[in-house]
Amino acid sequence: MDIKKFMRDAIKVNQWSTFKEALQIMADKNCNSLLVVDNENKLVWGIDIVTLTKAAIPAYLWNEKNLAHFTTDSLFDECLQEVQDKELKDFMMPFTKAIKINTSMMEAAIIVTEWRQTKIPVLDENGAPVWVFTRSSLKKMLASELWIN
Repeated sequence: MDIKKFMRDAIKVNQWSTFKEALQIMADKNCNSLLVVDNENKLVWGIDIVTLTKAAIPAYLWNEKNLAHFTTDSLFDECLQEVQDKELKDFMMPFTKAIKINTSMMEAAIIVTEWRQTKIPVLDENGAPVWVFTRSSLKKMLASELWIN
């Protein structure tokens, strides 16, 4: 079976893009994560909505989370204003593993389960991301193998 039919298209953003630009792409594409590439279209890292949100939370609240109860929505708005022009390279998240286009179903299944990655970038022969293998991809792959629609 060809693993490619279970992939999602890679939605990419350049590492020099800003918080706001990444969020705009996520909103436009109705997705929660992006693959971050350099100027040569090579995978650098990833970014997701949780990472973007975390970037907008002041550092002092990470040490004293109970203080969040005493904050106001205007503080969150201020924090978003401060972070909107920061470049993604300042807070990207690493992918532990990436796979190639010709990766077997078994190898993809092992990476998802062993490394607990919810999304695995799929790279072409030049290291450019072309697809993403997700938990939904895994579910569809398993169901297809057992003839479940």
